[in-house]
Amino acid sequence: MTADDLFPNASSPGLSAELLDVTHALRARFPKRPAEIRQPTQNLQDAYAQAQDLSNEFLSQLTLFGTLSGARATPRPNGIKSWARTEEKGNLFGLVPLDILGGKYVFGQLTPLYAAAARVHESFDVLAFQDRFLKPQASGYRDLQFVVSVQGHAAEIKFCHAAFDELDAYEHRLYEMRRVLERKAELSAIERIVLDTLIDASTLMYQHVWASVSAEGGGE
Repeated sequence: MTADDLFPNASSPGLSAELLDVTHALRARFPKRPAEIRQPTQNLQDAYAQAQDLSNEFLSQLTLFGTLSGARATPRPNGIKSWARTEEKGNLFGLVPLDILGGKYVFGQLTPLYAAAARVHESFDVLAFQDRFLKPQASGYRDLQFVVSVQGHAAEIKFCHAAFDELDAYEHRLYEMRRVLERKAELSAIERIVLDTLIDASTLMYQHVWASVSAEGGGE
């Protein structure tokens, strides 16, 4: 385990010692990170068909853990990621996505969020874990991310703070605009300005939200 796993960097203040203990224990229990996991098949169509077949079982697991932990389970709107987005993501990264099957639990405070995450092994076969409150995505988005096995197929579960979840619905519109520009082979000077501004806007919004959330300090 590295210091980065245990302690927030300059952009990640606010987690209490108790929450750091939880993430320390989760890392010890689940040493692998999502980037180390691969789907059992790297054929995109086969993996997608497998996800469709397992979607009801995954939903049952999501719901069961929600009952155990007192959190509402939220699966993908259509059960699985759309084929168009799956294909786009697969082609972009050259790998079958781990989140064709995906779900989340949303909490209003960090303390119950981490408490529920500490019990995730009670309902799921966990393959990997990443604390993205400590090490956020490039945009500044934060959550706890788990990759779990559903009969060998990898699926994603996220434990989200309600503030990030609410903002994500708005930021996704900026993300869609960025994707249009990022897919272009070349950008004009104006398009580069637009893209850079969209990136800066997303980062700034997530920074503001984290400043508010981290002020909790993990307390009630």
